[in-house]
Amino acid sequence: MNISFGSGRKFVSYEKTPPSEVSARFLPLIVATWNVNGIRARAESFMRWVRTHQPDILCLQEIKAHSSQIPEVVKEIPRYTSHWHGALGGYSGVSIHVREGALGKPDFTVPFFDEETRILQADLDHLAVLNVYVPLGHRSYQQKLDFLDRLVDYIDTMHYEGRSVVLCGDFNVAHKDRDVHPQLMGDEVLCTRSDERQRLDSILKSGMHDLFRRHHPSARGAYSWWPYSAQSRARNIGWRIDYIFVSHGLARTSHGCRIIKVEASSDHSPVVAIFKEPPLRKRT
Repeated sequence: MNISFGSGRKFVSYEKTPPSEVSARFLPLIVATWNVNGIRARAESFMRWVRTHQPDILCLQEIKAHSSQIPEVVKEIPRYTSHWHGALGGYSGVSIHVREGALGKPDFTVPFFDEETRILQADLDHLAVLNVYVPLGHRSYQQKLDFLDRLVDYIDTMHYEGRSVVLCGDFNVAHKDRDVHPQLMGDEVLCTRSDERQRLDSILKSGMHDLFRRHHPSARGAYSWWPYSAQSRARNIGWRIDYIFVSHGLARTSHGCRIIKVEASSDHSPVVAIFKEPPLRKRT
């Protein structure tokens, strides 16, 4: 279903939207996150998706390219201010793209605990946008836990400073059993272990809200990643590991959050959230 937002932009949902959620009012902010699994392989699909959705803030993970390797067709996206944070070698990497005129000019920084080009920050007045690609943990599980611990401390610091936070990305953690297809469950399966799930609990306890669960508290079968094998996407055998977390004040202005399952060019699908008003006021 296509929903027009007054600006000419469209939010393409994979499911029917109840009439009560369709508003004629202008909705001024769209935030999206997407693990593209290689921007060089996904350049054309990515540009088509951006032209369709025109998000105000777009966070990409696993770009797998240094800024010098980004294809020209996507390196400078028209009407966006972009920052690509990747490394040579085709591994990891994140980027943030802010639509011009939407929220002002962003200042991009790399938080001090970054390693392997896994986190990038965009500052827009009192709003901090954090884009993360959390380590899977198969090489070093402790690295994953340490990264998440530092992330929680960092969010606590920003909240203490009175800032509002949008935290997007691929966390490589399925928070609850309902976020994993039963066929992919098992004792001590990576990304479902209790201690890594506790780190997501800590993010929520720090004053953040999981927007998908805020709007779909009992939804099952809502996944954002599927294995390439065994027609897993077609059979909807996957995990929900891609999130948009926001501070409490932003959560109150959120209008909805969707996983765009029809976008299947990557093994992940984008997650999109809509807000009723710009989140630039100082956090209270």
